[in-house]
Amino acid sequence: AGVAVRHCHIFFCAGVPTSHFPRSLPSCPVLWALARIRLCLTCRLYFVFVLSWVRKRCACNMPCFPLLPLEVHKHRTCGISCCPLIAFKNSAKKFNLNATFMAKPFSEHAGNGMHAHLSLVDKDGNNVFEVDKDKQPKGIFANSIAGLLKTTPDFLSFYAPSANSYRRLVHNADHAPTTLSWGNESRTSLIRLPEASSSATRLEFRLPSADANPYLVFASILSSVLSGIQNKDALDKETIGNAHAQHEPELGITWREAVKKTSQSSVVKEFFGEQFQKSYQVVKESEINRFDSTITDFEYNSYLRHL
Repeated sequence: AGVAVRHCHIFFCAGVPTSHFPRSLPSCPVLWALARIRLCLTCRLYFVFVLSWVRKRCACNMPCFPLLPLEVHKHRTCGISCCPLIAFKNSAKKFNLNATFMAKPFSEHAGNGMHAHLSLVDKDGNNVFEVDKDKQPKGIFANSIAGLLKTTPDFLSFYAPSANSYRRLVHNADHAPTTLSWGNESRTSLIRLPEASSSATRLEFRLPSADANPYLVFASILSSVLSGIQNKDALDKETIGNAHAQHEPELGITWREAVKKTSQSSVVKEFFGEQFQKSYQVVKESEINRFDSTITDFEYNSYLRHL
């Protein structure tokens, strides 16, 4: 099987005034930092630089830049490593920047996702994912997508592991999926089938947050795909158009509900083992309880001086 992380969405949420850079460099320090940082990456990264927010918070003379989407394309098969992400954060620090994989750093902007692209190859290296003349998945490809759709709720707490992750999964907002749907070039569906040649036919799984553990993410995806292939799950009809408007938000649940679903899932128990399933439940329920017992800044700012 060939597995590749094609991109993560990442926020740069600090910056350096342009006056700190030599005139021979690009006027935007972020572009210069990108040129240096891109050499460290082993996955495709999508950068969103939010420098205007820093200016407001720091009250400095830093110039305001609009949201600047940039993509760095890099492709690896099979190997999954967190080291590039650490290198990325360390490289940012050299330029007095902060790189964060927080799922929803700012309420007014789209969240950070970790979209995973998956294809399967046989022993000769041939892609076994196929579509017919109408671009409809067939055979193993259809079973794989069906398996993902069927078992994604069981693994949701792995794809969205923190309280902040669920701020990204808002129904009918941005492109974060909340429905169990698939479609060709559909960026509102859970699973998107990109336009590609036969050798590059693949699926894009759009649910995981950037704060998710990549090892758990890919283990979960492969578990769902294997389950679908083994059980020969039938694939539902393609969603054409806005998936949010056509399906119920089955993934729009709370963190606690997601952890409970994982802890009771037979498919998680089968592929991850009962011991891991119980351990994960204990750890996450403890984290949820700590989160629920924390007094937030909103409460202090809204109520402390007014009640």
